[in-house]
Amino acid sequence: MDLQAVEALNEDLTEFAADIFTYLAYRGQRDYGQQYLRGLMLDGKRKSVEPMAGRLGLPRQNLGHFVAQSTWEYTEVMRRVAARAVSVIDPAAWLIDDHPFVRYGHGTAGAIVQHCGEREQHLCQVAVSVHAVSETGSTPLHWRLFIPQVWADDPERRTKAGIPPPLAHRTKQQIALELLDEIAEWG
Repeated sequence: MDLQAVEALNEDLTEFAADIFTYLAYRGQRDYGQQYLRGLMLDGKRKSVEPMAGRLGLPRQNLGHFVAQSTWEYTEVMRRVAARAVSVIDPAAWLIDDHPFVRYGHGTAGAIVQHCGEREQHLCQVAVSVHAVSETGSTPLHWRLFIPQVWADDPERRTKAGIPPPLAHRTKQQIALELLDEIAEWG
């Protein structure tokens, strides 16, 4: 999406961001949460803070602080997004998937050269996800990064990429079961 298309969604995006970030203590956090969502929606090969801030015309430091330093809890955001999605989708089934994301830096957490959809062999990260599915459509409700064994066995590489020590290699099936348990806890 270009900036004009994102601007056309501004009213809906503002309402959506206000709902999912309502638990944050400070208005500035909520505002940068909304800006972060806008940045994710914009066209661009790289979705890291610096290129997104540039496309949005924001100081990199401010957006970077929200993503890396701010006290927001991603599971609370996921729970709120999942609740909204389920109310729209009215799921008839759950779909478990593993999805590759093409990456361009060998230092990207969990990225290894592997089969990556239509691109055949490419540097990719893989996320395991649970989706709500119905005749209305489908949407991911929760997902988690798959950490390949080669990453789990390399503490220096993990530290450099910012992978916290408690995150270890688990099979995709183990991750899927954890996600289903978390979704069940959310109701």
